Formats: sequence, C-alpha cells, structure tokens
Amino acid sequence: MSWRTATAFRPRQDFAYLVPTPEDVMRLTGTPERPFIALANAYDEGFATCWPAGSRLLLDRVAAPGPGPLDLRALFASAAARFLRDAVTLLPQFDEQWPLDPSGALMLATGHGDVVDVAWIGAARALQVRADELVAWTTPHTMREQSAAQVPATEVASLPTVLVRSIRETPAVPELASFRLERGDRLLFVQGSGFEADANAYARAARAASAEQAATEAVALGSGQEVFVSAVCLERA
Repeated sequence: MSWRTATAFRPRQDFAYLVPTPEDVMRLTGTPERPFIALANAYDEGFATCWPAGSRLLLDRVAAPGPGPLDLRALFASAAARFLRDAVTLLPQFDEQWPLDPSGALMLATGHGDVVDVAWIGAARALQVRADELVAWTTPHTMREQSAAQVPATEVASLPTVLVRSIRETPAVPELASFRLERGDRLLFVQGSGFEADANAYARAARAASAEQAATEAVALGSGQEVFVSAVCLERA
C-alpha cells in the first residue's frame, strides 16, 4: 500500500515580525508506504499568533518514527514535554516586554496499510474526502468549534478562533482519531495561524484535480491576513 503526498504553504507577505518558513511549521517524512506528518504552531505568550522558533523547536522534538508500530500518544507526549522543557531557553520574538509563557499546537499523523492515525491538540484539522463527499474529520480545539453546538450557525463564523486547548503542561494528552481510506480517497491536513475556514470549504479544496492542487487550494482559503497557512494532502494510491 502506498500514498501520494503533496504540500503547500502560504505566508503573509506584510507581516512586521518574523515570518515562519515551511520547515518551521510543517514536516512530511517517512516513506510512500508509511508517511509521517507533523504540523505545529507555537506561542511565546498568550496573545501571540505564532512563534517560528518555538514551532521549529516543537517539530524538532518529535522523535523520528521507527520501523515498528507507532504509539502516537506516547510520541506526542514526549515531544510536548521536551518542547516545554527546552522552550524556556528561547527568547520571545514578538514582544519581549512580555514574560515567556511557551505553549503550542501540534498534529501528528502516520499512515499504515489503508489507515491513517492522527493525534492532535490545537487548531489543525484533518478531513477525509471520498469522491465528492466529506466522510470524516477532526474537530479543532477552538472556541468557534466548541460553541458550534450551542450557537446558531449564522453566528458561529463571528466567534474568535482562539484555542481552548494547547500544549501548556505535562503530560500533554492529545485527542486521537483514525481514518480508513479507500483507493482514491484523500486526507487533507490544514494548519494556520489565526485561520479557521468552514469544513465544507476544505472539502471543496480536497476535491481538486490533483493532490498538489488540493493542498494549494486549501492554503488559499484564508483572507491573506493569517501569518501562515500550511497544508498536506495524502491520497491513497
């Protein structure tokens, strides 16, 4: 069993502070038979939208998966603990008048056979599309998503996209999900800074003519005010 993969990244062009690079916030490793995805966005204090050095540190602390079965929960918890331990050695990059208060959002995913396992804390989202149908998805840990069941649909879009869960203390216990993909299915992963589009919009992007185009269309969904948007598209070959 093999997977086709594609990535896309779009930074904000006029951002006054350090703009992350793709390697700061997104890693795609592994093999065509067993891809491994990591998406991150770290924060140096409570009002930050992103922290490139912290995001890179968080991804660097994710241990490379070995050849055997992968325990995503343990891998996630280890990376989170090492990030919180080491992040205090970094300097804040946006407003050094604030005390360093590191936190982060992380999504990990691995494919094996026809299954993709996902572990996450934060606002990243994974969606499975089969033909023209959105068949499964993860729920971001944001105020908007948390309130969706109680707030009228017409008001949900106006709610802030602030996180209600992030990596702040150990042990960090991620939410887990598994997706079983049929041949031709796509799984789209999207992570952004201050960005949360409707799931149906992501699904439309995932139906693009190719995996490369799907990832490109996903990062184009924002308004352009986000510090960055990154996407990975997996397609079962």
